[in-house]
Amino acid sequence: SLGRSLDNDTNSANARGKVVCEVLMEQDPKGNITKLVTHGTLSDGSVYTSTNLMDDTVSNCIGTTLTTHNVLSGMSNESRSLLEDVISKDKCVLSWQVKLKLDDGRYLVSAYQGFNVWNAITMID
Repeated sequence: SLGRSLDNDTNSANARGKVVCEVLMEQDPKGNITKLVTHGTLSDGSVYTSTNLMDDTVSNCIGTTLTTHNVLSGMSNESRSLLEDVISKDKCVLSWQVKLKLDDGRYLVSAYQGFNVWNAITMID
């Protein structure tokens, strides 16, 4: 999955498409937060749900930087093709930051250049 915010809904306030993100918390009877997840919809319509962010076993690659090669190698053929088209068209060199580990084992990553923002869902080795 690949979303390029500025390509979608130009009628929205920032021309960033219809993006939704919600943070959900669960608490125990004492009021301690026991579960924290995010879920939402990317600008291309892809729906995602994170793993429990309170879980100590969540991958320690969250917040790290990946090269475009790393991101491409973990994507589906269709999404890979879309990203390669964007890169060649815009002549951009992108650094990707890992945002979330998703509940299906893939990762939500994001890159930006100026006011252009790209989101992708990929596997990480």
